[in-house]
Amino acid sequence: MGSYPIKSLRERAALAWTDEARAGGEAVSVGLLGNCAEVEPELLRRGWRPDIVTDQTSAHDPLGGYVPAGLSLEEAASLRVSDPTDYQRRAYASMAHHVGAMVGFLQAGAVVFDYGNNLRAGAELGGLAHERAYAYPGFVPAFVRPLFCEGKGPFRWAALSGDPEDIAKTDRAVSELFPDDMRLQRWLEALEVLLQRCRDVVRRQGELCHGGCPFLWPQSLDFN
Repeated sequence: MGSYPIKSLRERAALAWTDEARAGGEAVSVGLLGNCAEVEPELLRRGWRPDIVTDQTSAHDPLGGYVPAGLSLEEAASLRVSDPTDYQRRAYASMAHHVGAMVGFLQAGAVVFDYGNNLRAGAELGGLAHERAYAYPGFVPAFVRPLFCEGKGPFRWAALSGDPEDIAKTDRAVSELFPDDMRLQRWLEALEVLLQRCRDVVRRQGELCHGGCPFLWPQSLDFN
């Protein structure tokens, strides 16, 4: 929760903040403290409609990384030790409710994708039909694979000097080489703002961009 400037223990307050920010065109992060298997079905029931939905719970570890619905953290910790089999059964059942809500958001028009944490497989083990559990795609097939099909992939480089300013110079070079790539320009601008905020804790010595051959050749020549 530390990365969220606005936090809430109540769904109503969190939804009011997000609706207010959306209406005002303001970009904010709102953290709602709760269990996804309980919160997301309730948000769906209330008619709340997000634009994008994904999940980063540690569902790949149903015993140690996912808290079943209906349990406090203390109760979950106790059950994890006293009856690990029942704990995992409850976790899988909760994943089924969790994914079922995500599919509901998908059917309502949201962009929904899996982040590679095995949540969909856990939902199927929890009783959700295979077709529904896998109704939305994974991140790589949905977004990365199409880039690969165009010959675009990650291009990484590092400053062996260890000087962050050397990496900043490469950022400026990339910006000058591709002034018409608005997505790249927005990303570089956002990155600069983030680094200014985190300059006391982040010492950047490397960089990564996604680009195809028309991107890599001039960039490599310019760097050299």
